[in-house]
Amino acid sequence: MLATARVGRIALTEHALPVIIPVRYEVDESAVRFPAAPRTLARAAEAGHIVCFETDSVDPDGSIRSVTVIGRLEIAETRGGSRQPGLAERARLSTATLTGNLYPLDQHGGPAALDAPMSDLRASDGIGVLAAGAGVGASTRPSSG
Repeated sequence: MLATARVGRIALTEHALPVIIPVRYEVDESAVRFPAAPRTLARAAEAGHIVCFETDSVDPDGSIRSVTVIGRLEIAETRGGSRQPGLAERARLSTATLTGNLYPLDQHGGPAALDAPMSDLRASDGIGVLAAGAGVGASTRPSSG
C-alpha cells in the first residue's frame, strides 16, 4: 500500500503541541520522501525530529488498511545544495518502525475491534521493500491467525 498510495499524514509536535500535516509522498527502498513544506516540516527535518507518518485506504467492503512509519525526519534536498537552515525543499523519513493494520467491519457494517492486525502484509504493498532497506529494526505487527 505504501508504494501505491500517494497521500499520507505526518504527525509531529511544534511548540509542544501536536500537528498533523497532509503530504504527497513517494517511497524509495529505505525511506518515505515528501516536500518539506510547510515550514513546520522543514524545521522538523532540519532538527532531526522523530515523527510519525501514516497512510490508509478503504477496501471495497469498507474495511480500512493503515500503514504507519515512525522514524527520524531529515533533509533530503535543499535549494542550491546549501545546508543552511531555511533552504530545505524535500524531507526524508528513515524507518525505525513500520506497522500495518487492517480494521475490518463487523457483521453489522460497523468497525470491528480496532486493534485487529493486518493479516496480509506483502512486499507488493510496498511495505517489504521499505522494511528490507531500512536496516534499523523495521517491524510489522504479527498476523492473528
